[in-house]
Amino acid sequence: MKLTVLSHDLSSNAAMRAHRLATAATAFAAVELIGPVEPDGIWPALPNESWIRSVPKTRFPEFAESFLDLTEAADGDVLLAVKPQLASYGVALAASERRGVPVVLDFDDLDLALAPRSAWDDNPAMTDLSRPGSAVYVSLLTKCVGAASAVTVASTALQRRFGGTLVWHGCDTARFDPALVDREQARRAFGFQGPTVLFPGAPRTHKGLQCLAQAIQKLSDARLVVTCRADDLADEEWKDLPLSRIPLVPYSSLPTLLAAADVIAVPQLDTEAGSYQTPMKIFEAMAMAKPIVTTTVGDLPAIVEGCGKLVSPGSVEELATAILDLLERPAETEALGARARARCIREFSLQTTGRQLANIVSQCGPNSPVRAPRHARDTRFASRSAGINLQVPPAILSDFALPYLARALDPVQFREELARTLADAIHEPVDVRSIQVLRYKPGRRCLIEYHLQSSGLRSKPLTLLGKVSARGSRRRYEIQMAFWKAGFNDTSTDGISVPEPLGMIVQWQLWLQRKVSGSLASSLLEQNDAPMLVTRIADALAKIHVSGVETERSHTLADEIATLRQRIARVIDRHPHHQSRLERILARSVELAAVMPESRPAGIHRDFYADQIISNGDRLYLLDFDLYAMGDPALDAGNFLGHLTEQSLRKWGHPDALSDCESVFQDRFLQRSNGTTEEGVQAYAVLTLVRHIFLGTQFRERLHYADVLVDLCERRLEAALEACRRTRHVSVALLPD
Repeated sequence: MKLTVLSHDLSSNAAMRAHRLATAATAFAAVELIGPVEPDGIWPALPNESWIRSVPKTRFPEFAESFLDLTEAADGDVLLAVKPQLASYGVALAASERRGVPVVLDFDDLDLALAPRSAWDDNPAMTDLSRPGSAVYVSLLTKCVGAASAVTVASTALQRRFGGTLVWHGCDTARFDPALVDREQARRAFGFQGPTVLFPGAPRTHKGLQCLAQAIQKLSDARLVVTCRADDLADEEWKDLPLSRIPLVPYSSLPTLLAAADVIAVPQLDTEAGSYQTPMKIFEAMAMAKPIVTTTVGDLPAIVEGCGKLVSPGSVEELATAILDLLERPAETEALGARARARCIREFSLQTTGRQLANIVSQCGPNSPVRAPRHARDTRFASRSAGINLQVPPAILSDFALPYLARALDPVQFREELARTLADAIHEPVDVRSIQVLRYKPGRRCLIEYHLQSSGLRSKPLTLLGKVSARGSRRRYEIQMAFWKAGFNDTSTDGISVPEPLGMIVQWQLWLQRKVSGSLASSLLEQNDAPMLVTRIADALAKIHVSGVETERSHTLADEIATLRQRIARVIDRHPHHQSRLERILARSVELAAVMPESRPAGIHRDFYADQIISNGDRLYLLDFDLYAMGDPALDAGNFLGHLTEQSLRKWGHPDALSDCESVFQDRFLQRSNGTTEEGVQAYAVLTLVRHIFLGTQFRERLHYADVLVDLCERRLEAALEACRRTRHVSVALLPD
């Protein structure tokens, strides 16, 4: 079998991951590495292998010829494309379409984080379509993950985002063996004298090199060595920092360079790019039994646990202390290095990487369900679902942004993964009776209902809800689990719970919870006991705010106004004849934000309304903490009231149909919420109504009351402004002279 590995640029350090995977694959296949190269030649640190083929690296229109040449050269039985770049994944897809061979897509970092959309306007070169590496092509190809037969990733953060199999960079531990290098001779060869700290990576922004140089500045005798190209680190900001620049060394000399250093520093920063990336040089340093200082970013803590020193990202003081500690304690340093090499041999060798790749490639054979063409997959999917009630939109099976959905909806694969992943939560074997997609937003998220039947002695039905998201599935699961553990479980004495989270199938970005029975609170608001229900809902909301469930996210009043600006602008684009009126509403909303009181921040739901609550007799279940963040508790209460007013308009044609429920809810919430004011709650209720102006244009069933809603927003904005200004005036008047 032949495997073709595609790199988008053989002239940069990006080629190293492609070469590493290609080298590992030589254990089970004939391998060829192909890609474009600049006139100066391949990346200096890349081994000059006979199985590397290149084409000229050019721009469009000339690149069209290179693209065709690469497509011709991609003649393997399986194609492995490193990065979603035009010259790698784009070429692989074209070759696959032409010859019908499987494509494996590999992510070694998040390229979109290196060229974020927020920077496109300020840096037009990023989106220059004449460049094959344009961020536009990368963005489009990243959305085409589902076209690959399989996905491999280099970090758990990438796995959470794209699914697939985690394949570490790996290291040739036989080549990187400290016993093969004379350390003193190596130090003389590189001119190292005195304590030497080596930064072995490419000097990119998220690598933390500047912090490292500042740390070395605090150590009087230590020297920092950086390998780089002639034009790297030539800016004024590096001029006074204590670092020695040496040329990039060939791959064959890298073991000698590592052996010559006293400490290896990999001070990765906690940026988006840094958190997705696992530095390759960390494994080579481990193989060479070197003492390592790195940061608590991404997978680094797990990789060097027990065999390296960890510091906070960006902390100059901690870096300096850790490096000095290693330099002054040679016995401890030697022990750390020995443990690092032992772990690298055990867990991160190229042999391990090769076995992983062999398993992945074998699953991409002609008879593999992930390899089969679309029409064959659909037929096989239907045959595997025989006798099972399956309600799945056909388009869902080819959603490129959610490639794992097809597997989550395959009853056979789902049952097997359920038994493997959730054995502790579901204690007996189950059969799948039906799978139904309840809600689906292409490319973004999907809600699935699984009806199962246990096959034990006491067979009983079980219904699960599965949630798949293109991003953030693990965070949503962890938030739900945190609430379950914080007193929101089925045995809570106050009758306030969340549905039980059962577990997560990481590679599908699918998390599962037990479905609860009951009625949505919005359907119960016409009943005689509705005031009692909204009283309990106010208690539930207050319980959320004092739960103590932690989150790194925050949502401010400024964020709320920014959302309104964006939404109202979209309404104006569709209804320009209402522009002046809508702009006045937006201006008054901004004025209201400037004077409304704010409460002490707490964990808030951010999407709290009656459809997010299920009533089941004496128990309330709270749903969908997807937006949970630190913010003003008044936002949740105001959001609930605003939705009640909107429901009154939509269903009964006037805003006061549920005013009794609104009054009872607000009174109860203010009793239970410490420091939240009526003016703040009412202000957020009005801002919620303003947001519904946009929502009213998105749903046909809401168009009939659009004008009434605009009138209502105008009146209530004025009332809220007056109340907040009056309160602020009174508060100022009460201040001591």
